Amino acid sequence: MKRLIIAVLVMTMTLAMPALAGKINDTNLEAQSSPWPCNQQGDSGLCIPLDTSWTVVEFTNGLPDCFENDDGSSVVTPLGFSFDLFGSPQTECYINNNGNISFGAPFFTYSPEGFPVNDFPMVAPFWGDVDTRSLFDNAGVVWMTSGPGWFAITWDHTGYYSNHTDLQNTFQLIISDGSADAPPGAGNNVCFCYGDMSWTTGDASGGAGGFGGSPATVGVNKGDGVDFFNIGRFDHPGNDYVGPEGISGVDWLDYSNICFAVGGETNQCPVALNFPPGNIVTLNEDGPTMELTVSFIGPEAGDLVTTLVDSGGLANFTAIVTDGNPSTVVMTFNPDENQIGTHVIHFAATDDYDPPCTTNVDLTIVVDQSVPAEKVPFGALKSLYR
Repeated sequence: MKRLIIAVLVMTMTLAMPALAGKINDTNLEAQSSPWPCNQQGDSGLCIPLDTSWTVVEFTNGLPDCFENDDGSSVVTPLGFSFDLFGSPQTECYINNNGNISFGAPFFTYSPEGFPVNDFPMVAPFWGDVDTRSLFDNAGVVWMTSGPGWFAITWDHTGYYSNHTDLQNTFQLIISDGSADAPPGAGNNVCFCYGDMSWTTGDASGGAGGFGGSPATVGVNKGDGVDFFNIGRFDHPGNDYVGPEGISGVDWLDYSNICFAVGGETNQCPVALNFPPGNIVTLNEDGPTMELTVSFIGPEAGDLVTTLVDSGGLANFTAIVTDGNPSTVVMTFNPDENQIGTHVIHFAATDDYDPPCTTNVDLTIVVDQSVPAEKVPFGALKSLYR
C-alpha cells in the first residue's frame, strides 16, 4: 500500500511533498526536546572527520535545532562546482534524509529499489528508511560541509523507521568536480565512506528489527533507465558480499571507503573495493603475516571482471585471483629481513564491455625493521633472581 501511494504522489505532485502515506499518526513522535545538543559523534571510517566546519542539514519538515525528521529533504542546495553525473552536469542538489542526494527535485521515497530507477537521478551511499526524530540512545543527525570543488554529507549514527535507535548507521557521501585536490582523489568524483553499519530496513519497508524487507541500495542512478552504477543491496547482518546484483550483508560495508568516477562514458570502469586507506600497508619484517583480500566489481549488470596482479616477482608473496563479479584477490605476504623497504603491487582489473575499461591500482607495502627488545644488563638480571 505504501509503495502504491508513493507512485501516485510522484505522478500527480512531482515530489512536491513528503511521501508519508503508510506512516499514519506518527509524524510527530519524539518531538520533545533533545536530551543534549546536536552532538557530533562521527566514526573512524569517515573520509572527512566531523568538526566545527560541519553544519546540521536543515530539512524542510525537521524539528527545531537539530532538524530531526522522517522522509525529509532540504531545499535546493548549490554545490559551488559542476558534478558530472554520467555526462549530465549538476550544479545543485537536494539532500534527502533517506540516505541519498537527488538532482532536479527532492526525493522522499523510503522503500528502496535496485537501480536503474527511472526519473530519479541520485547518488545513494545508503538508500534506506532513515529516521532521525529521536536523539535518545545518543543517536545522531545529518551534517554537511564543503570545500573547493567538493561537497560532503554525513548521516551520523542515524536510526531507522519508526523511531528505532537500538541499531545505528554512520555513513558519508562526497561528490566533487573530479580534481586532484578534492577528497575522492584524482580521477574520481564520488566517495562512499562508512563507519559502523548496523541496520538495513525500516518497519514500513517490510523490515523487522532493522532487517529484511526492501534491501537498502548503494550506488548511483542517472534516472534515464540506462546509466546507473550499483555497488550492492543489503538486507541482513553479516560480512557476505555477492556482488552488485545480489543481496549482501550490511557489515561488509563497515569501515570501508569506496571511491570511483561516474562520468560521460557509457561503460563505467571496475570499482576497487577493500583496499586499505591510502592503498598502503605497513608490516614488520618479523611478522605478523599480511593477509588481505581486495576485489573489483563491474557496476553494470552482467559485467565480468578479470584482474591481473603484478608483484614484480616479490618473494614470500602470494595472490590467488578469482575472476567474476566481483573479481577477488586473496593475498598473503610474510616478509623476511632481506625485504625491508617499499614494495609495490600493481592491479589491473578489466571488464568485458566493448570496448573494455581497465582500472589500475597500486598497493604499496612498507616493510619496517623490527625494533629489537631492549637488552637487560647482566647485573640487573642477577639482582632480580637472587
